Amino acid sequence: IYQSWVTGAMAADAEGTCRPLRSLAQLRSLDLSENASLGDEGCVAVSHILSACTLRCIKLRSCDVGPIGLTALRDAIVGQPSSPNGQDKGGGACCALEELDLAHNPRIATATPIVIGELTASGVVSLDLSGCSLRGGHASAMAVALRLQAEQGALRILKLRANQVDGISAAQLISTSLTELSLFDNPLMGGGLLALVGNGESDDDDVPPALDDLSPAIATVAPASVAHALASSLAAATSMRILDIGGCRLGGVEMLAILDALRHSDSTALASIELFGNPGTGAAIREAVVALRAQRPTLDIAWKEPQDRDSLPAEVERTT
Repeated sequence: IYQSWVTGAMAADAEGTCRPLRSLAQLRSLDLSENASLGDEGCVAVSHILSACTLRCIKLRSCDVGPIGLTALRDAIVGQPSSPNGQDKGGGACCALEELDLAHNPRIATATPIVIGELTASGVVSLDLSGCSLRGGHASAMAVALRLQAEQGALRILKLRANQVDGISAAQLISTSLTELSLFDNPLMGGGLLALVGNGESDDDDVPPALDDLSPAIATVAPASVAHALASSLAAATSMRILDIGGCRLGGVEMLAILDALRHSDSTALASIELFGNPGTGAAIREAVVALRAQRPTLDIAWKEPQDRDSLPAEVERTT
């Protein structure tokens, strides 16, 4: 594991700083997080070492990564040779990289949705884009890319905490081959289709082909439609095992729709769902949770803040 906390040195000579790492063929994990001076130049330098070692994990949290650095990483990951075991990882990628952490780099949101979608399907297993100011258009591009690469794609864990993803886009992601999705602190009940396609100022090339027919003039989607989309996607999710949609502004209608869909689904593979931090609470929600726990006793349900767990009856406590 290589960790580095540098200041101006990295920005002044990013390529020179990273060059010695190319000789470390055994390097498996590289953590350059919290280096705000890294920027796009440093990210490009990091991308240049990918072909020289068998990195499995790269962490660039809070490194001021922007669209140039993101594109360089995407190109390097997709263009790498076969992994050590000789097997392609799918999604067009043949690399050893399994985990990519780019959380808290808000300039990433200025990249086109297509670039972010292609990174999603690049072959990594775990991708963290939390706190990157991503909107519905970015999330939808990820869903489109994952569906197109459903048979070959390697991505299983996607973290999008504290972004601006809307409910329709979230439903699209739930319907993919992901096994774990974290959407904590996203306004799933705010934004509607306008968030799905951005603010209407982007070029047509920025919008994934599957979204071309959506008009930015459609500003909102009725809450009932969002609730139905989320509930339907969850009920039919055959791959999703862990889902975090806590703190996502889900009200009573949405919470009841989700809980009811899970209770009546014969196909969902969900093993754990986080719902706490949403405004939807009360007796009706409690009864729905009790009914769901009775129907699916192995399902881990967290619908209230952890500190409140001691006050809950045993039948609705979160499974440990």
